[in-house]
Amino acid sequence: MGITKNVAEVLQGKNQKAVSMASVVRELVIQRLNLVRDLCESEEQHLLEQVLGEEEPPHQSILTQRAHWTVALKKLDNLHTSLVGMLTLLDDLQLIQKGHEIVEKAEEAERILDPQESDKLSFNEKCARSPLMTQLWATSVLGSLSGMEEVHINERTVSPLLHLSEDPRTLTFSAKKSKACSDDPDCFDPWPNALAATTFQAGLHTWIVNVQHSCAYKVGVASAHLPPKDSGSDCHLGHNAFS
Repeated sequence: MGITKNVAEVLQGKNQKAVSMASVVRELVIQRLNLVRDLCESEEQHLLEQVLGEEEPPHQSILTQRAHWTVALKKLDNLHTSLVGMLTLLDDLQLIQKGHEIVEKAEEAERILDPQESDKLSFNEKCARSPLMTQLWATSVLGSLSGMEEVHINERTVSPLLHLSEDPRTLTFSAKKSKACSDDPDCFDPWPNALAATTFQAGLHTWIVNVQHSCAYKVGVASAHLPPKDSGSDCHLGHNAFS
């Protein structure tokens, strides 16, 4: 009797509740998908209009310059025909008499051959940047990864201004040096840097970094050529070609 009552009442109630919750969740998902779709369509229209607006001035300028150079080529062809005719058909005396005219025609041809660049041909590539599309792309890429990678810090690289936990996965900054920087060439000094113990040559990598209540922090990717001993920007993370 207890089992029958449980199936008839308790499980039935749970089933109805589950169906109701599923319906609410379904509606919420549909609403959010519709919102994302509307935002994407609006962003698409905005970006296409921006690209079209950027495309039109260079296109018109190219058409104008093309028409100009078509006329210029025709002028050059006429000048070429005229000069060749004068140089081949006139005798020496006539050439001397026509010398001034020949020089003028040559100078005119030289002026035609001098192209004029137009600033209108520049294209603003910033119209390809869209915060919404970038976020959606990043979400899609990160969602396709199999998992996050654990980061363990290489103790030899830790700056004296940083304290490394026993894990070793947590770094804590201290304005006062916690240790004297050894002669180890891998130890960063004076910048408060530290490198992960693992390296990679290629591929797509992702990490989740917990910064807790830190008011300032910096996370980046650096090559093995990042110099640890340099007071300048050469070993300042993000301020050189190595990071």
